[in-house]
Amino acid sequence: MADPKNVHTNQPMSHGNTSNPFFAPTTQWSVGLFDCCDNMGDCCCAWICPCCFMHSLGKSINEESMIGCCIPSQAAVYRMKIRSFLHIEGSAVNDCLTASCCGVCTVVQMKSELKNRGLA
Repeated sequence: MADPKNVHTNQPMSHGNTSNPFFAPTTQWSVGLFDCCDNMGDCCCAWICPCCFMHSLGKSINEESMIGCCIPSQAAVYRMKIRSFLHIEGSAVNDCLTASCCGVCTVVQMKSELKNRGLA
């Protein structure tokens, strides 16, 4: 007969959900938001011809490349996609605010991150 003091009433549970990608460890951006002037070529391209730069960035992440000229918030969408796929710490609100307030710096940061990881 089982000892009543040693009866388990709950199933064992894992304390870390390693199979769910939403709980994967996060990293930081390898390039700061205001390091955009470190790469003057990309910075100038993003400032002078943002549609061309967004086209290039979109191709790097397998997105419709011309949509960057049509949708004002496309930089925020691209940032969310890059951050999600690369498990970079952040939030959707932060992505929207960053893209809205510092658009050129945001897109150059994304392109530099992809280059640093060998993806662009």
